Amino acid sequence: MHYNLNNIIDNSGGSSIWRFSGSSMTQGRALLEGNTFVGIGLEVQYLKEAFITGNILEGYTGNYALYINRSHAVVEHNDIINNG
Repeated sequence: MHYNLNNIIDNSGGSSIWRFSGSSMTQGRALLEGNTFVGIGLEVQYLKEAFITGNILEGYTGNYALYINRSHAVVEHNDIINNG
């Protein structure tokens, strides 16, 4: 999966999660680059590779704006602000 379209994904009034899942860390790759997530948390689990860069995560009201579980991940140059 490759999300690099300068998307603005907005769920201002809620606490939705956008989940990316692989299979026992042997399959699945995701590149999340240059997006703005408003009111949405990102969850990455069981991915072989995940590269999360240049995104803005803001206004998420759940527990974790970015949650990484059992994945090989590189996370850099993201702005994670005003989450609660």
